[in-house]
Amino acid sequence: MADLRAGLDAGGSAAETADDGAAGVAGLFRARYPEMVRLADLLGADDPEDIAQEAFARLIRKHGSLRNPDSALAYVRASVCNLTRNRLRHLRVARLHRPFGCHEDSSEQVAIGREEHREACRNARSPRPWAWRPEP
Repeated sequence: MADLRAGLDAGGSAAETADDGAAGVAGLFRARYPEMVRLADLLGADDPEDIAQEAFARLIRKHGSLRNPDSALAYVRASVCNLTRNRLRHLRVARLHRPFGCHEDSSEQVAIGREEHREACRNARSPRPWAWRPEP
């Protein structure tokens, strides 16, 4: 419980109760939250504060059932890494399955792109590509 007790005051030793565990998590949060936000940011999270908060919320739910209470910091770090990876995976899948009609380009840019594509296809079918001239 060394990591969980990092935030507790030095005065008096309390029995290991739910309040002691919650106070330990609160102390760990105060001591390590900025570090977890930086870790999530370095891993590429679009919302690192939210990721770090969710990791600590999962620790609060799980702290009574951790096999080794001294590994609470490692649990939070792993949670930050996993949550960031899951968020990035979700965003990538959401971008791939975006509806067809949701173009970020203007309609003019889409029309110009289609015309350039048609022109390139015509030129590819041309018998003499070196003698290409744009159509009037």
